Formats: sequence, structure tokens, C-alpha cells
Amino acid sequence: MIIIPMLGKSSRFFNEGYLVPKYQLPLGKSTVFSESVKSFKKYFRKERFLFIVKNNFNSKIFVENEVRKLGVLNYKVIEFEQDTKGQAETVFIALEGVNLDEQIIIFNIDTIRYDFIWPRNSEFGDGFLEVFRAEGSNWSFIEAGKNFSVTRTTEKERISDLCSNGIYGFAKASYFINAYNQFVTENDYEKEIYIAPLFNSMIQSGLLVKYRVVSEKNIEHCGVPFDYEILKKRIGDEEGL
Repeated sequence: MIIIPMLGKSSRFFNEGYLVPKYQLPLGKSTVFSESVKSFKKYFRKERFLFIVKNNFNSKIFVENEVRKLGVLNYKVIEFEQDTKGQAETVFIALEGVNLDEQIIIFNIDTIRYDFIWPRNSEFGDGFLEVFRAEGSNWSFIEAGKNFSVTRTTEKERISDLCSNGIYGFAKASYFINAYNQFVTENDYEKEIYIAPLFNSMIQSGLLVKYRVVSEKNIEHCGVPFDYEILKKRIGDEEGL
């Protein structure tokens, strides 16, 4: 199952005068939402998709219309009335009632990943992250071990040049749930709860977390207005050729 949480407040966009959540913004003849979901176009007919939205801006109707146009066959849209403490809590709540043995991938709605191929079981391990090499500290990071294993993850603490692109895999939904519960118990966390740090709980319990390095050429970022405007202009120029 592919899970795409979209409860972020898009505050940086609204503060600059945008009128809808960032995933509803146009990109050429498409939208940020559709271009991001197209990251998994090879799996529109075989994988189950779970979209999580806030009950405002006609979000559920918007997502259902976009998904039908894309040709996704098996999907569900969950509406939240309440805010959450971040992406991890959003997914945790949405997983209620799912098959605990189901393999899941979680993805950001403000990233586009070209040419995504589902990892083989040997690549996936018990947990899985995709990473790229970049400068700066405004990312989730991994510390690499032997044979593409992950020994530690951090949030906005630069421990390497390997940065998460927002694809997080769990071989079983129960691994995510257990890691979330352990993280919240141990940290008494009141701030935003990100997904990357949850892998540390898995690693500490002896589970194998693996990573795959991808080229930054296969990734587009549109999580902040500056990146969105650059991407919108480039896509518009390409369509005009």
C-alpha cells in the first residue's frame, strides 16, 4: 500500500498569498498532487493507495477527481477533522484497522520522484529509505552502514550527505505502528513527529533498515514557494515548446 498524508498546513504558501493548499496548485496542465502521485504510475493498477486529507478546501473531492483522471484503480481517501502532530501521527491514526502484515510505502505530496521502481525484498529489508546527496541541513538524514544498511537517522541534523527524498518503507504496517508507539513513549514528544526518526526504534530492536541512493536528477522539490515557482516556470516552458 502507498500512503500519502496531506495534512500539512501549507503555511509558507498561504503566508505568501497562495489561496489553496500546495498540493492543489497548478503545474502546467496538471497539479502538484497529480505530478507527485505520478511518481508511482507503474503501480496504478496493482497497488492500493491511501490519501489522507483535511476536511477543508474541498480536498476530498479534489483528490478523488485527480485520482480518477490518473487512472488509479484501488484507492481510499480519509478525511481528518483534527490537526495532528505531524506526518507520523497522521499515518499512525490512518492505519487503524489495516492488515498489520501489509507492506507500506509513505511519500510526501510535495516531491516528484521520476522512474520509481519498487524495491526488491533484498533491498527493502524491514524498513527502507530512498536518499540523495545534497548540501544543507533542512532534511532528514541517514548514517550508512555496511551493505546499504542504515545505522541511524536524524531530522535536520546533518550526520552525512545522504538526505531522504520522502520515500519511507516498512515491510509490515506493524513495524511502523510499534516504532511510533516506542518513539512517543520514550520521547514524551510534543513537537512535530517526523517519520525518519522512527527508524531508530526499529534499528535498536534489531530490525534491518536499508537505503537506496538515487540521483537528484530523478527528484523534483516543490515544498516551498521558491521551488514551486521554479518548477512551474520550467514545466510551462516545456509545454510551450
